[in-house]
Amino acid sequence: MINHLTEVQVISPLCGYEQLNKYAHHHNLPQVDLGSAIYETHLAHSCLSDILFEGKKPSAASYLKACKQIFDTPFFEMLPKYLVETRKSAGFIQNVLDIPLLDAQAIYMELS
Repeated sequence: MINHLTEVQVISPLCGYEQLNKYAHHHNLPQVDLGSAIYETHLAHSCLSDILFEGKKPSAASYLKACKQIFDTPFFEMLPKYLVETRKSAGFIQNVLDIPLLDAQAIYMELS
């Protein structure tokens, strides 16, 4: 059931499971315990990045291009302006995107 619902919502089964238990906790309902099965299911699903980049690690330029074209987001158009105005570093990008510092530095350099 979780697999079907999360597939329709285009989220990972693990995310759906965690949100289900947050809902249960908030409403004083018993939480669902799927044990290790949910983690095995989660690992069996492809990551969006694997689908978009065919399992390869994209360059910062490829990543930014895909984000702009596929997700139609102005985020990466506004980010360089924000970085200049606030004098933020690659560490800011690391925190916002929750990515490794080396990846954040590559994105920072590409946006500069």
